Amino acid sequence: MFRRAGAPRRERLMRDYFLISVVLIGGGLITSGLVEIYYRYHESRDQLGRLQKEIAAGAASKIENFVQEIHNILKGATKSRDIAPKGLTPDYRFELEKLLLIAPAVTEAVALNDNGVIQVQASRLRTVLPDAKKDLSDSAPFKQARQGKSYFGPVYFVRGSEPYMTIAVPIERFAGDVIGVLQAEVNLKYIGDVVSSIAIGKAGYAYAVSRSGELIAHPDISLVLQRRNVQPLAAVRAAFTRAIPGMPAEDALVAPNIQGKDVLSSFALIPVPMRSTPSRSMRMGCTTRRARK
Repeated sequence: MFRRAGAPRRERLMRDYFLISVVLIGGGLITSGLVEIYYRYHESRDQLGRLQKEIAAGAASKIENFVQEIHNILKGATKSRDIAPKGLTPDYRFELEKLLLIAPAVTEAVALNDNGVIQVQASRLRTVLPDAKKDLSDSAPFKQARQGKSYFGPVYFVRGSEPYMTIAVPIERFAGDVIGVLQAEVNLKYIGDVVSSIAIGKAGYAYAVSRSGELIAHPDISLVLQRRNVQPLAAVRAAFTRAIPGMPAEDALVAPNIQGKDVLSSFALIPVPMRSTPSRSMRMGCTTRRARK
């Protein structure tokens, strides 16, 4: 039996065509698979980013409500029926003590006359002398509240660990007739309870940060006690960039966290009343995070 000389050549060509076809088909499937994985990854990331942002916005709203509730309680304490006929008298101490009872987050309250001198004060942390006098006429809370506007101060730390803020409201005999100022020191530990209760999957968590970058609340309380400043983090910078008109900012981004690991971060600014005061006012970003797989 004889085979034509061109037969081996044709067989080799067929094998080559077959291998090339397999490679092209396989390569096409791999490429399409990679493209699909790429788009699915970004779609999943976007969905997770939106979910995290909703949770962050919810936490920010709860924190705003907490501060607003304290503000409303302070305003209620200025509506004493004795204010109009008598003005600020030592009897007003009863209103301050009731205030401390109603609002556990308020650790100290003082009533200042229209000259900025303390008339009455009450504290749950220390003994207050009934005749103690102190001039606060040059303080920012008194100046703003004396003009009939509520004051929401920046975050500060007591004993190097616990975050506080000052809230001050005008005391009016009648509408527009300011006869003094009620000033309260508010412990922000409650914010830590709100933040610690947030979890997304196994690796997600949330934290609150002040405009200056100091942690106010974090699941790892040791970071708050250390007064860790996270202002250099890209997520924190992006969160506060939204407060600048005309500056674009992402709602979610992948960036290193405090431990230097890349994570997907979302954020939300706490709205009014905190942004109703001058540039020294407190602003906190609440960010949920989830480690990227």
